Amino acid sequence: VGDSQPEVGGSQPEVEAAELRAAALWEQVEALRAQGREAEEARDQEASERARERQEALQQVASLESELETMAAEIEVREEEAADHGEARRAAVQRADLLERELDSLATQLDNLRPAHPPHFDKQ
Repeated sequence: VGDSQPEVGGSQPEVEAAELRAAALWEQVEALRAQGREAEEARDQEASERARERQEALQQVASLESELETMAAEIEVREEEAADHGEARRAAVQRADLLERELDSLATQLDNLRPAHPPHFDKQ
């Protein structure tokens, strides 16, 4: 009579219709739960992928930093070797200059020991 409440113990067709509606709603609930799980798994997978990519990037950065440190150490060694080589070269140039001065001095001494006018020998 205007009451919107279902009757208790309705007819068989009404009960079957209500059971069908309830089963359809339950299927929708299950489908939504499945979608929720799939979405959560996808989100977790994406987060895992981003974490893996971030870890790979950090490893690359660490590798590059290590490589740069190695290169810097090699450059430092090369600079030291170049400085040592430069010092050795300067020392060799100084030694060559000293030897050249000694040679000039010896040449001068030799010139001083020679007579000013060499003797002329007449052929007879």
